[in-house]
Formats: sequence, C-alpha cells, structure tokens
Amino acid sequence: MKTTPRFLLIACLLFALILLTSCGDDDSTSENDPHNANDYVEIGKRLLKENEGFEAADAFIAALALQPDNQVAKYGMVLSGSMELFNFIDQVLGTFNSMTFESDPTQVDENFSSITEAADDQPIHEYLLEKIVWRLEASDAAYRELAEYDDVQITLDSYVWSIDEAPLLTFGGEFDQADLHFFGAANALALALFDFLLAHDLRFDYTLLAFPETEDDVHILETINTIVQLIDNLFDSQNFPHFLYLQLEYGEDFMKAAGVDLGDVFARLDLAFAYMAEETDDQEDDQVAYIDSNGNGHFDVGVEEVFLGAELSLDAALAEAIANLCPEMADIFYEGSPLDYNPNEERLLSLADFNELLTALGVLPLDLGLITLPALPDWFGLDVGGFFSRPAPDGIREFIHVLVTLWLNPSDLFN
Repeated sequence: MKTTPRFLLIACLLFALILLTSCGDDDSTSENDPHNANDYVEIGKRLLKENEGFEAADAFIAALALQPDNQVAKYGMVLSGSMELFNFIDQVLGTFNSMTFESDPTQVDENFSSITEAADDQPIHEYLLEKIVWRLEASDAAYRELAEYDDVQITLDSYVWSIDEAPLLTFGGEFDQADLHFFGAANALALALFDFLLAHDLRFDYTLLAFPETEDDVHILETINTIVQLIDNLFDSQNFPHFLYLQLEYGEDFMKAAGVDLGDVFARLDLAFAYMAEETDDQEDDQVAYIDSNGNGHFDVGVEEVFLGAELSLDAALAEAIANLCPEMADIFYEGSPLDYNPNEERLLSLADFNELLTALGVLPLDLGLITLPALPDWFGLDVGGFFSRPAPDGIREFIHVLVTLWLNPSDLFN
C-alpha cells in the first residue's frame, strides 16, 4: 500500500501528541488531575512557594489521606502552619483597611445590647475554629510525629514569611531536622496566639463604632493605628461590656493551652539549637545554619554565628544567650501546667533572666551616670505561668487597655 505524504504528516502529528501527553511536565499534569499522594505534595510545595498557606495545608492533608506515612507531606504541613499565621495577619490588615465606621460608640443600641447579652455564638471564634485552628492543630500533630525521627527533610526553592507583601524572612533549599524544630516553634507561637484569642470574649459589631473610612493602599503602621483606635473605641462602647474578658465556659481551657503553647515555643527552639550542634554537613543549603569559623566540622555555641533564613544573623554571643534562655523560658511558661517538671517549686520570671541576652545586645552594663549597673537585679518575679494556668476573670482586658493608652495617649497613664 502506498503511503501518502498527507498520511505521514498526520501520523507524525499524532505520535508527537502522544509523546507530549505522556512525557510532558509531570507537575502540570498533577496540578490539573492529582492521582496520588506525591501529586498532592507537589501541589502543596508550589502553594507554599506562592505564599498560600491554607491551600497548601489542604493539599498536604489530601496527600496524607492517601498516604498517612508520607514524611514530606507531614513536613509540608509543618511549614504551612507558620505561613498560615502571616496569611491571617494579611487578612486582618486587609479587612480593617476596607472597613467603614459611622455610628456613635457611646450611644447604646438597646436591641443589640440585649442580643449580645443572650447570645452564646461568637462569629470570630467560629471563623478561627473552622478556618484556621484545626489546620494549625494538624500542623502541630505533624510536627510531633516528625520530631520522633532523626532524619526528615523537604526541599523547597522558595519559602517566605511576609506581611503585606513585605518579606520578613526568606528561606529556600533543604529543610532538615534542626529546621523542623524551628518551624515547629513558629507553629506553637501561632497556636498560642489563636488559643489566646479564643480564650477571650470577642463579640462586637464594627458597624456600631464611630470611625472614619480608611483610604486604599495605606501604610502598615497606619493600619495598626486604625486597629488600636478601634480597640480603644470598643473599650469606651457600652454595647460591648464583656469585650476581652475571659470566656465563661471555655476561656480557662484555652488560656491554659496558650501557656503550654508558649512553653513549646522555647522548648522547640532549644531543640533546634541542639540538633544544629549535631550537624556536620554543609550548612549553605540549611535554614537554621551556622558558620563553621574554626573548621572543626560542627557548631560551637558561643563561638560561631547563626543564620535564620537569608536576612537574620545572630552573632556568637547573641546566639549563645538565646540558646541558654530558651530552656529557662520554657520552664517559666510551663509553670502550673501538666508539663511543669517541678510542681513543688514556683518558677517566676525576673529581669535577671535577661541579663545574658541584654549583655549580648549591648544594653548591659547600663551607664546611669553616677553608677554603672552591670546586671539587672533579681528582686521581683512575675508568675507568668500562673497567668495562663490560673487566669483571672478579667482576662487580658486591663493589660490591653494600658497598651492601647500607651500607644495613643501615653500621658494619660500618668494623670
């Protein structure tokens, strides 16, 4: 049979099409139609690169549903957790920039007041629990599972913590065991923030508050000032008498959880330093890394500099001070909790706990003119752990009120 040039052309085109569809870019195929755990992992890694923490978490959760022991997916969950915190901050800033306030906060809306008195629902709490906290808890569970292993890692070209598109810390390369504990600490900090919010009454209606409309593309400091003024208005409004008091039903439980979370932050940072000290590989591709200045192949605390991402460096003295402070701060926040290793001895926070850190920062010794203070005295101690493990009914209200006044009208504190 004679083969025509037209038939050969069509056959070549079909063959080329088959090759393109079967040997093309695996990532693009997986993106459109993921079939297995690795496909979802690649989607999650791409979303982390694009600063989409919530969506990345969903992709890693889908991967773990298909392959529960996938360590790369678990590590991705850990990284998505800390990114979700910065995504949430961006959401808050964007929301406040778009709000309009017109009512008089001093005028009581009787109908709304009666509704809030009887209402048990908390829209903000419901949003945090349904959209954010459960993902963070899944990230924390992934961290705890990976912390049992000695050799876990994930590779990402780019991973950035940013607020309002401004990079805070830029990471990229190989994320190993020391890095796992650092990002696990960041997750614990995020959980502490949200548990702290959930512990308090956050019921309010911004439409009842008097406040001018904000402009587009405002600076982040202007947005923060807007938020502080909003909180100040909430303190003055009679519509929201319970704002920032401790929740009656479950506030104490969330406060206790927040205290443990903060203890976890420092305990995990302590682990990050410990694992970094055991590393002998090339540090150029790591996220929490040291400079082997003496060439002995491992990290020497107090001798060598430490890097966090591409932007932040800690000189040897500062790195040593932070490393020494972490276990002490963990004990302080664990005080009164089930993780309190010595419940018969009260561990209080004093200014003297920061002497080494302040010396490394160049604050101490402090020249007071007639005398020089070499270190801060251990005269007063704050029961920080008790603040969380035995919370007061007024919660954080008075403390926040002082901070707001200090920001807006500092002279009022001395009148």
